[in-house]
Amino acid sequence: MELSGRLTSFPIAEILHWANNDARSGSLVVRAAGKEKEIFFQDGKIVTCLSDDPFEFYGQFLLLASYLDEDTLYRCLRLCRDTGRRLGAVLREEGILELRDIQRTLRFHIEDVICDIFLWDHGVFFFRTGRPPREELLAEPISPLGLALEGSHWVDEVKRVRRVLVDDDVVLEVAGGTEDGTTADQELTPRQRRILAEADGVRRLEALYAVVRGSFYRFLLAAAGLVEAGRLRVTKRRQRLHAPQRDAGLDDLLWQQANREQPRNRPQAGPLVDLERYIPLWVRRPPEEEWRRMPDRARAFYRRFDGRRRLTELLSADDRERRRQLDLLMLQIGKEAVALLPVPVSQLPPLGEIQGVPELLSLAGPAAES
Repeated sequence: MELSGRLTSFPIAEILHWANNDARSGSLVVRAAGKEKEIFFQDGKIVTCLSDDPFEFYGQFLLLASYLDEDTLYRCLRLCRDTGRRLGAVLREEGILELRDIQRTLRFHIEDVICDIFLWDHGVFFFRTGRPPREELLAEPISPLGLALEGSHWVDEVKRVRRVLVDDDVVLEVAGGTEDGTTADQELTPRQRRILAEADGVRRLEALYAVVRGSFYRFLLAAAGLVEAGRLRVTKRRQRLHAPQRDAGLDDLLWQQANREQPRNRPQAGPLVDLERYIPLWVRRPPEEEWRRMPDRARAFYRRFDGRRRLTELLSADDRERRRQLDLLMLQIGKEAVALLPVPVSQLPPLGEIQGVPELLSLAGPAAES
């Protein structure tokens, strides 16, 4: 593990510069609560990126850019599920998109997925060696330096947009037609037409995004553009009552596609709440230098990984602190330093009866500070 840490102390732009300057090959895994992305490098250049967020999948990108409709996407995803092929291969073999269009749209999609990390306010990362998946590699790699500039531009643009859409609890409604409605509608992007069709004066901005999907940054820009053009207006702020509902049929296929396309040594995509019934235990001690550099809160959290208590007992009730703790947990799982047990370690059979299980560390966790 050559490089790991938190995005608050090592921003994504600096990591991209590091990978480029050192001509690194391998993958950068970036995680926040409920989301993970893996950026693959070859000689310092970006060759592909995977995300486990179904809102960001390649199919959603094509749908919002009007390269295909929802029925076609649904049919292609069913073929992916039934045949084990990736979406790009199905699109080409079915004659829906030509190879040059797949490469061009895939490049735009990957740039969006990576630039989205610039908008995260927390998260952890680690870099690991290894080869990228052979499928859907870019014909022409992406320069990390150019992407770092674009990501910084995204940050500036979001600050501007937030003067119009101040937070995700605002509600948008249609402001009425125009004198030449047909012409005005033709000038809208496919994403803006989708937003305009779904804005009902009831959904919060976050719930509206759950229907539209795609890049959250481009959703914000499109929605703000509609407000500034007088097609939508901000009416009020609503309190959050429950999580937004999603189209289960299409999303189920997208989740299946994500889980199948992840490398086998990565945890499958799914809600982090499922982890809370498991019991964390150290199987490899952090290096002493890393342990000393950790913030006190991180060390205090890690010391409680004793093989006896479930995560439900260890995680904070405060939502912000809970997210930080989940980031810390996923960081050590990614390093294969922490195991999640279904039962307390005292209920496990003797290690000699289990093949392939590493030696479990003492319940004290990492080495105590001298």
